[in-house]
Amino acid sequence: MELLRRVRLPWQQLRVERDGFSVSEIYKRAAGSVARDTELIMDRYGIRVETGERVEGDLDDVAFESISNPIALAQHLGLMKAILGCYPPDFIRFCNITQARVADTLTLSGDPYLEESHSVGGVADSSGPIYVAALRAARNTHHEILHRADQQSGELTASKLLDWAQINPSGYLGYMGEGYYKVPEAERPHIPHGYGFISSYSRVDIFEDRATIMEVLMTNPKRLQELTSEDKILAEKTRVLMEDLERWSGGRMDNQYFKDLWTGKVNEEYWG
Repeated sequence: MELLRRVRLPWQQLRVERDGFSVSEIYKRAAGSVARDTELIMDRYGIRVETGERVEGDLDDVAFESISNPIALAQHLGLMKAILGCYPPDFIRFCNITQARVADTLTLSGDPYLEESHSVGGVADSSGPIYVAALRAARNTHHEILHRADQQSGELTASKLLDWAQINPSGYLGYMGEGYYKVPEAERPHIPHGYGFISSYSRVDIFEDRATIMEVLMTNPKRLQELTSEDKILAEKTRVLMEDLERWSGGRMDNQYFKDLWTGKVNEEYWG
């Protein structure tokens, strides 16, 4: 079972309490929950949460459809708050996420590998904002947080990228770059990925390779343990990524942290 499924989100509480309340009252409570979580995320992490129409600071090459249902929006903001609570606040500040937008759908037109627009699960830009689509929101959020950490660290130099690539065995399938997107969308999940990769999407490039490991590291440790027990290349990549996270968090995301995370002990209160 993936982590966070036991978190009681605002919309679930509203469902429990809905007897005796009008729809308008339920929507009002949901809107209040969104406002509280938006303020908390700003106060704790310095992240401006956007959920409505386009604002100054939104990326020109990202189009989105906002979540219109107040209860669904309360659900996703509660989930984002819980996800951020998995990390040391100083680590999130290190990532320098200036804005987080939760949307129903996302379309990107500025992909370096594609000329045309295409739908995406998330976006992280080096200028600071992240975007997360509602579908697979937990994994997408962890994925984009790792992109911001990589961008902000300044450590992914040509030398370090080469070190990461050399973890792969000689004769491995390799990174595909734009070749991944030349495969019809329906066929992409079936692209062979072999040893060392979480999924077909991991083969786009080194950055997506790292971010797809991050998804599973933070949400599904049982699955990661199964994969790494049979795949020593993936195990080594995971070890390197965990070392990066420990360093960037000032030592707080250490082995004990991951043990606590994987046993459901880590939340906002964990950090004191």
